[in-house]
Amino acid sequence: MFKLSTRSQLLSLKCIQTRTFLFISKNKKVAESQDLSATNTESKTKSGLNRGKYRVGISQANLFPGETLVGPPSSQSNLRPIKLFVSYDETKAERCLRLLRDEAHNFNEDFWSRNNIQFSEGLSKIEEKAASEGRVVSEQELSDYYKEYLDGSYKKYAEYNKGWWKRNLSMLVPGWISAIDSFRLKKKRNDFYMARVANSEFFGFQETVDKNAEKKNIEKNDSDNLDRRKEKVKSYY
Repeated sequence: MFKLSTRSQLLSLKCIQTRTFLFISKNKKVAESQDLSATNTESKTKSGLNRGKYRVGISQANLFPGETLVGPPSSQSNLRPIKLFVSYDETKAERCLRLLRDEAHNFNEDFWSRNNIQFSEGLSKIEEKAASEGRVVSEQELSDYYKEYLDGSYKKYAEYNKGWWKRNLSMLVPGWISAIDSFRLKKKRNDFYMARVANSEFFGFQETVDKNAEKKNIEKNDSDNLDRRKEKVKSYY
């Protein structure tokens, strides 16, 4: 059974720092890892081992406290989708803040998607008109169109700003309360999540923390992945 020691607690403090992950793939992610030393690099090359990449399954379920998943920008809104950490013992204030943040993000995503589509459609009409006349759109035409679009969208942007600030102000009180709850439950949560990760992801043990914990059946192809996880743990000390 894996027990949290003083060194593991130091690992916990470093692991829970706010970090941003890309979840380009839904199930798996291949990430480039740095070699531990030049000696290791030479030995790997000579022996024919290719361990420069390791696979890490990243999802909302295995986030640490304070971590956020950030995805690639949307093709329409140019905003990055996010997935927030959800604790197993989430308080009412934390849940309220998380739902408010999700609602604000959806509001932002919806507005800029519609706005960019509308702007692109108007720009396409100008380009099609110029192409039918056998010429290229001039800079003056683009400038006039942009000014006309901003003047026509003044009220729309004003309403957006009101809604955006209203949503941000509504998060102040839940944010203060959830910050207190998070600080109060910090050690308990860190111990819980570090024990779960240490027994499952890094060392291949089942999530049940008991003396009879058995190691999962690991295929030969996953042996290098397991070694990379162990090296990742050691690098935090």
